[in-house]
Amino acid sequence: MCEEHGGHGTYVAGDGSMHLTRPGKDARAGSSASIITGEAGDALLTVFSPHWADIGPVDGQASRSWRLIDDQLVPAYLDPLHGLTISSTTSNGQSAPPGDEPPPPAPPVFSAFTFEDVPDPFVVVDPEWHAIGLLARPTHAELAGAEKTLKSYTGLCIDVGLALGLPIFGRFEVPARQRVSLLVGEGGRDPWLRRLAAIVGGAYGMKPAELRGWLRFTTATASVTSPKFMDSVRAELETFGPSVLHLDPWYAYASGQADSRQVTEVGATLAAIGDLCASFGCSLLINHHFNRQGIDGLRAITGAGHAEWVDSWFLLKHRVKADVAAGRYRLRLDVGSRQWGGGAWDLDFDMDLLGGLTVNITEAAEEQEGEDEGKAERFGKFKKDVLAMGRQQQRPLIRAEWIKLVKGRDQDVRDAFDSLVAAGEIIAVSTTKSGSNDVVSYQVAAS
Repeated sequence: MCEEHGGHGTYVAGDGSMHLTRPGKDARAGSSASIITGEAGDALLTVFSPHWADIGPVDGQASRSWRLIDDQLVPAYLDPLHGLTISSTTSNGQSAPPGDEPPPPAPPVFSAFTFEDVPDPFVVVDPEWHAIGLLARPTHAELAGAEKTLKSYTGLCIDVGLALGLPIFGRFEVPARQRVSLLVGEGGRDPWLRRLAAIVGGAYGMKPAELRGWLRFTTATASVTSPKFMDSVRAELETFGPSVLHLDPWYAYASGQADSRQVTEVGATLAAIGDLCASFGCSLLINHHFNRQGIDGLRAITGAGHAEWVDSWFLLKHRVKADVAAGRYRLRLDVGSRQWGGGAWDLDFDMDLLGGLTVNITEAAEEQEGEDEGKAERFGKFKKDVLAMGRQQQRPLIRAEWIKLVKGRDQDVRDAFDSLVAAGEIIAVSTTKSGSNDVVSYQVAAS
């Protein structure tokens, strides 16, 4: 007897067995599933699929069988030569031959989502931190910005602070020293080491030797989807066990197999390396670039998928045009996280030709309005001190020397000096060459 139900066909054979088929298939020509009653009244469900060819053929097809025991489906054995013989699997997973007394059935194994109720008692777990108020732990993050916003310097300041266990930018506390692994994809080894030395000494007052055992790096590059990349990163995660893996920049490691315009393709690529890091309890930080469309926020990051993927982010832009010759960079750093919120900061870098570097960070100016009514008065005092020092020396000085001679916070002295230069009260009097760079000397303008 043949019937159809909702497009599915059923066929009851003369021996009482029921056979089911998918739409468009005749059960008498080959079933998709069978329900057979055994001699002891057991009901055996057998499902046929060519995808199960390794299980064993039944009438030229592959199959898996179950029987219902105590309201649970238990794997069962069907011998195609004996038709209705039913037997369970043994404790070691092997099929018991027909006629042997079967052992107690093993519990069924199902692969499925696990849903849970809202916990009781309900406890909110506080976020953990790589650096308090700056970088949550664990996370997957991007540090991005426009050209010459010192993305690599900013990222390396974070890395070094974590590895030394010192406050990042002198402000964000690091609960404990943490291992950091870096993939340096541009510039080469020697330029990167010079940058590292400047940050360790200038921003933290330490020596690079203090990082041994806590910070490792490679300048090798490969596509993030390649076996070379994935195997190398997995080995580093297993052997060194970093808390943070930092990849700088993304374009040096981006997969050529993923279309940068497609959110799903880029997202899947990012998720692959992110998931690998997460499986070892490691956070991932990626340096990337802004596009040139003048868009603010996460949407400014080049390529599709990045803004959607990030859990935490650091976005850099210029507050004023960079003075590359003078080594003066005034940046805005916007920090955000899906875990805790974020903040806005004024981040200032000053570099000299001798490799010296200073870093200063304060809350973004718009968040400080009305906080400091004496700021203008103090700024005027620093300007007077800068002019007085210049007259006292009676010789031209480079900017870095001038700033060291004037008492007070370096950032305040720098700002006062730069204001006097812009006003023409301090003037450049000579320029000399140091390699490919210009060294400018200044003096107080004649009254």
